[in-house]
Amino acid sequence: MRAVIRWPELWLLLVCSVADIVLTFVLIGSHGHVEANPVARYFVYGWGLKGMIWFKAGLVSVIVAAAHLIARERPRLARRILQFALGATSGVVIWSVLLLLRSGQRF
Repeated sequence: MRAVIRWPELWLLLVCSVADIVLTFVLIGSHGHVEANPVARYFVYGWGLKGMIWFKAGLVSVIVAAAHLIARERPRLARRILQFALGATSGVVIWSVLLLLRSGQRF
């Protein structure tokens, strides 16, 4: 059995996911924005912060688990999967920060 994945992409994905949750609730709660992702919107408006945390944790868990399983046989593919997920999540975080800056309000 191989060692656990310790790539920086894994840790950055986790940090970006937490930032995504925080920024989503800042934008929705105090800035009047609407969640653009219809699946995430269902969890945000149905269960609030807890729903969003569970939704995001579930997504990240599936991605990380898949990367760990794939890394046993194809570590380069597993790393690319994490890089893709990191790119998508960081794109959402950057977009959220831009929305905050455009609103002219602070956290």
